[in-house]
Amino acid sequence: MGIRCACGLIIPNLTSINQVPLFFLETPDIDALGSVTVDIDACNNDLQGSFVTINFLQTSPETPDLSFTFNSVQINSVTCTTDVGVCFIQITGSGQVEGETETRQFQFLVEQQEGQPSRIFSFSIVLFASTGSIFFPQDEVTTFGCPQ
Repeated sequence: MGIRCACGLIIPNLTSINQVPLFFLETPDIDALGSVTVDIDACNNDLQGSFVTINFLQTSPETPDLSFTFNSVQINSVTCTTDVGVCFIQITGSGQVEGETETRQFQFLVEQQEGQPSRIFSFSIVLFASTGSIFFPQDEVTTFGCPQ
């Protein structure tokens, strides 16, 4: 980012190593499995320069294919809180699913547990899709505002 960041997160095009279940509002009977790729550069000191991109590539055979790419258009907040040895970095804002004109609210959450080799993240795109926890290697993520 080139500026001092008191609270933030950098995840450069990280693809999940596991099959991730996504839950879609419009197709409640289908929990699609696939890979999730995230590209995030978010800092509370530079909300205007921050961004979140989420790509879901469905690998399960359900139809219709629910693959999508979501791009933020505005970051509203980046917050860091700590509770009982766990640091939470939450990013909120709005964005669009490619191919749609509707702007949707989103939340992206990273949990960093002190002394643990992995991180957990989840995301929710309001009235569209959400996921539970996904683990990924700690060394591929840079956090600011959490104890190391």
